[in-house]
Amino acid sequence: MGEAERASVAIEHGILSYRRLRGEWEGFLRLRVGDIRVIFRIDFEYKIIYIYLIHYRECLQIT
Repeated sequence: MGEAERASVAIEHGILSYRRLRGEWEGFLRLRVGDIRVIFRIDFEYKIIYIYLIHYRECLQIT
């Protein structure tokens, strides 16, 4: 199974989830992978993903 197929399976089964952030983090997205959170932004014009934080859920206080 390739990377894209694994990602699709993970999203379908709720292992991965993402949401848009609000407030001071407006324009950023939060990806959840188990207990790990990734805060990132996508530049669609240049097709670049900027990753700002990777942290365990207990330590991250972002709404």
